[in-house]
Amino acid sequence: MDVKPSKAWYWVAGAVFVAGVATAVILFVTLLSGIFGDLDRFDVPGGRNVAFEAGEERAIYFEEGVSGACDVSPFGELEKTSGSSIDTGGDSFRSVYSFKAPRSASYQVVCQVDRASEAAVGPQLASFGFVGRILLIVGAGLIAFLVAPAIAVVVAIMRHQRKKKQAAPGTA
Repeated sequence: MDVKPSKAWYWVAGAVFVAGVATAVILFVTLLSGIFGDLDRFDVPGGRNVAFEAGEERAIYFEEGVSGACDVSPFGELEKTSGSSIDTGGDSFRSVYSFKAPRSASYQVVCQVDRASEAAVGPQLASFGFVGRILLIVGAGLIAFLVAPAIAVVVAIMRHQRKKKQAAPGTA
């Protein structure tokens, strides 16, 4: 006699677990590559040409303790940021501006500062994209470690109850 639900549901639970873990790992790796991606550093006052893809979000960073203003041509207006920090190569940078490239092109980033130092163009960390990825990683982990085992436990309980019912005297 067949016991319902089928053992195939254990495979479903396993597939959900594997998919959740794989998704979390992929999102984590892409998150880290965005955070630790190379900063395009340049001396300021001064500038640098930087190539951007359409829709790419980037931030301009100044070394800690440096203040000034920047312009990105032909982009135009920049948005001031909250000052998220990146530490790299023994240097500490804080974001001062962010922008989203309207089209794929090479943009001229020029900054004037209060003292000679370095600036950098790099990933924009203080954005919903960053927070959204963190939430997706947590969600994928929850699916892998809560939903998949829950499926397996429910299937095991239901199968056990059906087997017990079928084995009881007087049941067909």
